[in-house]
Amino acid sequence: MKIANYQNIPFHGNTPDNTHCHQAGMKMVLGFFFPEEEHTWEDLEKITGKRPGKWTWPTQGWLYLAKRELEVTYYGTFNYREFVLKGGDYLVERYGHEVGSKQIANSDLNYEISVAKELLGKYKQVMDIPTIQMIKDFIAENCLLLCNVNYYPLYGKSGYAGHFVLIYGIDDEFIYLQDPGLPPNPNAKIPLNNFLNAWNYSGEENKGLTVVRRMK
Repeated sequence: MKIANYQNIPFHGNTPDNTHCHQAGMKMVLGFFFPEEEHTWEDLEKITGKRPGKWTWPTQGWLYLAKRELEVTYYGTFNYREFVLKGGDYLVERYGHEVGSKQIANSDLNYEISVAKELLGKYKQVMDIPTIQMIKDFIAENCLLLCNVNYYPLYGKSGYAGHFVLIYGIDDEFIYLQDPGLPPNPNAKIPLNNFLNAWNYSGEENKGLTVVRRMK
């Protein structure tokens, strides 16, 4: 099994209102790289640009991590330039009506477009579809991996809810996650097929993977 130095990753679960999975992931990443620091939920909401009552996009968090002199690379084909130009129409065009409409309803699009404009040229994106082999390679390099999935297929259920998990290990049958939940599931052992169904929720071409490491 390929496994990162996960014992140094402090686990943090989601808040009781089930709206802070991304913030929990960021709290784990920051706790790993900056163990001397403390970050409150209020701090993390500011860091990630959380909008009241809405889902959190990863973009403002990427900008923050880059400012902390961490190398942040996004592997995926989501075109932020197209999103800036088309807004919600791009989400429906890319993900289909059901998922795209849910993303629109649960996002502050004007705000996310403004962050995407700032993001362009300030982060590294590899316009490639991430793979299981990439996960194995990055884990072997002790990178931290944040991944957006559909929560329900992780546990063999139907439905859709955007969700963030932190990947710390993988073998031929299972992937090992820090899942903020709800319910929180530290050191979750997820069958690879379940993970792939959750990762491929709107088509393989829409998979994404955020890789965080120290600057070389």
